[in-house]
Amino acid sequence: MRQDLHDRWKNRRRMAWLALIAGLVFPVLILFTESQELGSVAASFYLFVTGVVGSYIGFATWDDIEIKGKSARFRKPKNSDQGS
Repeated sequence: MRQDLHDRWKNRRRMAWLALIAGLVFPVLILFTESQELGSVAASFYLFVTGVVGSYIGFATWDDIEIKGKSARFRKPKNSDQGS
């Protein structure tokens, strides 16, 4: 089951990492090219990157909570009267 979860989130994780790396490389690109056009789209670019990375983190956390909640529902309860 753990492998299924890993495969399920693989492409989403790649997209989030790529967006994060692009967000870190973008200022360097602006500095080296000194392009006014790149500077003018910076705000919308960072809004997009923030949305992608934030969505991944939020949905990954939500999915993790759902998975842990389902597994907790199917566990056998521990008997407290075994030691008596």
